[in-house]
Amino acid sequence: MKRRIEFFHLMDVEGYGYNVETLNKVLKSLCRCKLVVEAKYVMIKLKDSGRPNEITYKWLVFGFCDVSDLVEALKVWNMMVDEGFDLVIDAVEKMMDTLFKTN
Repeated sequence: MKRRIEFFHLMDVEGYGYNVETLNKVLKSLCRCKLVVEAKYVMIKLKDSGRPNEITYKWLVFGFCDVSDLVEALKVWNMMVDEGFDLVIDAVEKMMDTLFKTN
């Protein structure tokens, strides 16, 4: 995990500054590979360097729902709401689908 974080810092040092879209692409790839815990770690570590947006949180919610961890998905959802982002309907639908599938 440290190498992933160092890669983003190296991009910044070399003048290829990363942005939230780059972060979102990395998180999307990690979540699709069911590495959602690692994706959350990357997002938290890079939160100070660039502010995540609602798409960032959406991919984390999708990832936790895909591994059937609705509790963590709700924690990410609460983080998103606490930061003042608008609701993402896709994420709500994914959480509802996961809730119905697990019960």
